[in-house]
Amino acid sequence: MAQELPQIPPDILKVVLPNKNLSVLDFFKFRLPPAARAVAGSFSRSQNFLSPQPPTITTIEDIQAIPAPPLDSVLCPHAPGLVTERLPIWILSYWVQAFHLRPLKKKWLDAEGSLQKQEHAKGHTNDTKGLIKRVYNALACTYEELVLR
Repeated sequence: MAQELPQIPPDILKVVLPNKNLSVLDFFKFRLPPAARAVAGSFSRSQNFLSPQPPTITTIEDIQAIPAPPLDSVLCPHAPGLVTERLPIWILSYWVQAFHLRPLKKKWLDAEGSLQKQEHAKGHTNDTKGLIKRVYNALACTYEELVLR
């Protein structure tokens, strides 16, 4: 049976993950942790890497700046400067949720990039301008249905 991941404290959850009522355009601007590349042989027993000592990195800004490891890794070889640091255990939940949000954000950013190209393309008509405006208005709507499963 799979074990539940530690819960992100509610006051931190409000800051590190996007609100379900956020507009898609604001979701574009929302900061997710960068993705790290997988490192061969990085999967090991998690008990070897969980410390009973308190975390040494606790500020939201520092936590958001740490690259999120691949889902099959609990080690941080992707962030060599963190070897002696300890992170809050709830960061696992944060990284998993960010992992699932990242591809959604990329698809929307790609779509928005296409819209910008269309908007600046030569020879578009008033109909095209109207369509682009309608699509931007749709993007301004909430993304709740896209994120909630």
